[in-house]
Amino acid sequence: MLRSLDRTSGVPLHSQLASVLSGDIRNGVYPTGSSLPSEAELQETFGIARSVVRQALASLTALGLIERLKGSGSTVTSSTTYHRLAQSQMGLAAQLTGAGSTITTAVVSFEHQPMPISEFDADATGTLVLERVRFVDGTPIAFIRTWLPLPLCDSLTAAELINASLHETMQRSFGATFSGGTRHVRATAATEELASTLGIPPGAPVLLLEGVTVDNNGRVVEKFATWHRADLISLDFSL
Repeated sequence: MLRSLDRTSGVPLHSQLASVLSGDIRNGVYPTGSSLPSEAELQETFGIARSVVRQALASLTALGLIERLKGSGSTVTSSTTYHRLAQSQMGLAAQLTGAGSTITTAVVSFEHQPMPISEFDADATGTLVLERVRFVDGTPIAFIRTWLPLPLCDSLTAAELINASLHETMQRSFGATFSGGTRHVRATAATEELASTLGIPPGAPVLLLEGVTVDNNGRVVEKFATWHRADLISLDFSL
């Protein structure tokens, strides 16, 4: 039976298909260990191109919802672990968006400080310090602290970042570019304050991803530290 996707919504078809399939997985239509329909079957069912199907399946793989093995199709894995590519310039929200989960963001702190931090270039006049909590389907999964150079984003407001991507907002409003940087990962234990924010016991393991991001001219446009719930997030590396 043909299942329809909305070709007039402006949402890419691969994102719509990923949303449909991830919803089926989370609702038990495809339980853990079962196989998804083949690429050819999905093409026929939804009336779409194979390239669209493969993009959707790649999104589900990145989220850890399915495992794709050559010659074996797509197998449903545990739906409780989300995957983030640690060395990617894309933020957590961008990596998780489009695969059926609802990504929301709360801004818990937004403060201008008069002094730049050491990582910023000499032309920085101060620092904007942000603290945000990222949620997936209403569950807190990460606490993010970000340092941004002033005056690059001096007109940025906290309201602009509620349920929004920081990078997309900076690109759209200030023409900022994100071209590289460094990333570091380490395991640590949740403090009482962090545990309360993320809804986990004090001392529970968290994965800390830290780094700086530079623009096309090699200038530092961001420093960040993100604490991820180790029971829900896997930090992956691609070789």
